[in-house]
Amino acid sequence: MCRKSKICVLLGDDSSCWSKTGPLPPPDWFESQAFLFRDAVKMACGGEREKTLGVLRQIRDEEMREWFCVHGQNSGYFRSKKFPVELTRVSPDRLDPRRFPVKYERAVFERDHYTCRYCGLKVIAKEVMYAFEKIVGSEKFRTKGCNAVQHGCIHAFKPVADHVIPHHLGGRTDMGNLVTSCPACNYGKYNYTIEQLGISDPRERLPVASDWDGLRSLLPSLENLLKTKS
Repeated sequence: MCRKSKICVLLGDDSSCWSKTGPLPPPDWFESQAFLFRDAVKMACGGEREKTLGVLRQIRDEEMREWFCVHGQNSGYFRSKKFPVELTRVSPDRLDPRRFPVKYERAVFERDHYTCRYCGLKVIAKEVMYAFEKIVGSEKFRTKGCNAVQHGCIHAFKPVADHVIPHHLGGRTDMGNLVTSCPACNYGKYNYTIEQLGISDPRERLPVASDWDGLRSLLPSLENLLKTKS
């Protein structure tokens, strides 16, 4: 287990080889899993339960969960050891009174085309995942609970509005300091600064235009299906 080791086996010990944009880039095959999940959601919208479950079984659920739990969420810890940075503490009265970015989440995700501004991975709207769980059942696709029971897609694609400058260091909870992050980049970044991780400021890279909408265009069909089931 990397968390009990001196280095992450995927990062290695040579910081010159590390990504300069994110804590630990996910495997290339992650994106194909986002498209498989899209196909499963489309099947669900059409009321084709067996086909939906068939596509869902093709998703590399356990592999995504293991990569996140063992490597992704711990990457910042290993990176920070290589970049000793003296931090300027902020007095409590100077902290943004708004800690959580719920108010800005959707605007941040839409601005960034539901794409992680660190590693570039496509992410999927939380509302779509929650609706999909209600349709197929939590025994097939679980969105909540401990890491071991949540579906791998949650660990790979559930978006987070991430504070580039950490809130506890004076970072504001606003559109200027929030970027879309995949779970691995968000948890890997943790409360570290980008300087502590040796990565560049994602705000210096403009969002890449895309028609990927986090599958939000499928949400009305999912919600209509749920209404007919209730």
